[in-house]
Amino acid sequence: DSTFGYTFGVEGDGHCALWQYSMQVPSLNVTQRTARFSSTGVQQAHGYYDPRNNETAAAGVDAVYFAAHDPSHIDKQFQGTTAGTFKCSVTPPGQSLPLGSYTESFPYVLGVLPRGDWYDVASQYRAWATAHAEWLTKGALEHRADLPSWAADITMWMNNNWGGDPLTPNYGGDPMHVQLEFRALAERLNLAAHGGALGLHWYEWDTLGYELGSNNTKCDRDYAPCGFDTHYPEYFPARVGCKEAVTAMQGAGMRVIPYINGQLFDTLIPKYTNDNALHAVQKHFAQKTMTTAKVQPALTPHIEFFDNIHSAVVCPATDYWQNTMTDVMLRIVNEVGFDGVYVDQVGNGEPRQCSDPTHNHTIGGGDFWWKSFKKILTRVRDGAAQPTIYMTEGIQEQVAGDTFDILLGLEWAHEPLPMWHSVYGGYMFATGRAGSVVAPLGGGLADVFTQQFVQGGVMGWLTYQNYGTTWLDPAHATEVDYLVFLSKARMAGKPWMAYGRATRPLRLGANTTATLRTGCFVREEAASVVCVVANAAKDATPTAFTMAMAPTRHGLPSSTAYTLTDLMTGTVLGTYTGGPVTHSAVLTQYSAAVLLVSPAA
Repeated sequence: DSTFGYTFGVEGDGHCALWQYSMQVPSLNVTQRTARFSSTGVQQAHGYYDPRNNETAAAGVDAVYFAAHDPSHIDKQFQGTTAGTFKCSVTPPGQSLPLGSYTESFPYVLGVLPRGDWYDVASQYRAWATAHAEWLTKGALEHRADLPSWAADITMWMNNNWGGDPLTPNYGGDPMHVQLEFRALAERLNLAAHGGALGLHWYEWDTLGYELGSNNTKCDRDYAPCGFDTHYPEYFPARVGCKEAVTAMQGAGMRVIPYINGQLFDTLIPKYTNDNALHAVQKHFAQKTMTTAKVQPALTPHIEFFDNIHSAVVCPATDYWQNTMTDVMLRIVNEVGFDGVYVDQVGNGEPRQCSDPTHNHTIGGGDFWWKSFKKILTRVRDGAAQPTIYMTEGIQEQVAGDTFDILLGLEWAHEPLPMWHSVYGGYMFATGRAGSVVAPLGGGLADVFTQQFVQGGVMGWLTYQNYGTTWLDPAHATEVDYLVFLSKARMAGKPWMAYGRATRPLRLGANTTATLRTGCFVREEAASVVCVVANAAKDATPTAFTMAMAPTRHGLPSSTAYTLTDLMTGTVLGTYTGGPVTHSAVLTQYSAAVLLVSPAA
């Protein structure tokens, strides 16, 4: 391995400024066979490897690892190309300020992993991150005292329609309507029977400019709309019956969190002017001009336009926004009784920079954006009357762990290998993107849930009302029962799937209909692995498979005898010493196996 940092001089001895720079590794020798380790959320590590190493670690060439071991995660963008080039572009703290030299605050690491694959790259970065990253200081989920005991029991997420509901023509967030729909769904799923829970992400629980009690029919203005994406950050009062609906759904075994936005401020509401909120808005330099005693570069506020209103993006480092967000979230959990909060847009991958020197943060780049939200969430957790959970949009590593407990946007379709859960499994939960497919119950949703399941994600985050009444329709009982069975399987494998990390999936032999999906999860401290095999095929033809698992390829020591157990039935399938763990089975339509490989007694 080669670890290096650097200092470079800037000509002019303080008479110029550094706006951005890049660190690039020249082209490596790649071929059409070379695969790339690149996960949307793992922003500081990339790698190249030979896919032939996935199973045997003998056939292919060495892997290459390139990472920024930056514990504070200042603003940067990593790129890896199919041509074999690594590049890291950094927006440094102190843009526009005069300097004579600049020293990087973290090292880059470039190394060779002999016969390595994607899992070796992930393991290298995980080992560093869990020991040094400032976003993981609270440690593993399993040992966190600030999380509710039920956090890992949510096996399925859904949301309700906003701005309407095809099941009734109006008002998708109406509290009575929402609770009746989701209590009926919770009763049908009955996840509590095996220890699971349904999570609801509730849109339009708030009035947002509508007259209280009007059920979203009387807007407070005629020159701009009310409702979703308007009137932020004025979320209160909650709609009539909201608190009672939350209590009723919790009584049905559900967990409920509401939507708020983490950065937008409706510039048309009086509060924006009365509070002089423009002062707290994120600002960028209008041009790249160096700051001097005589020249202060002009700043442009960040204003967005959508849904027919102008909304300002507010800088979270300001005391104003930290107090605003903290107060809103504490009212949500303490007054209304929600189980937590969904805070939109914090982790969606947009550049997180601000150049306003009055905001008490570094100019331009830095780590202040995510650390400001960490500060906000710390205050909320400290002030909450009961343990709660917090979700945001996007898979971004620095907002996971200490700040947000669950991230929305798991890339199960674009990243078929479980790279994210291999790095961060056991340190955060992830869900999402089932709803973006809009696959009907009888036409693909079962396979979507299965792909999320085998990657370690919490299944779902789909809009329930998009499916009409099909969840309750006996014609779809087979599909619904299968999704319930996957929930039961996740609870059976919870110590590994929720609290462990993803490892290499099984390579299945036979797989007679090529419809099986598989994933494996290791608890290294317990020297045990759970592997899941699921059959989401609509075809009723049974599917046979065989497995020959080499324990060392899945994070287990080689000198141990292992027992294979079916966790869904409790049946011991065999004991194996000094060789692969082998098994053959047949899975019928819409079924799954949860297989535990553990040290023999």
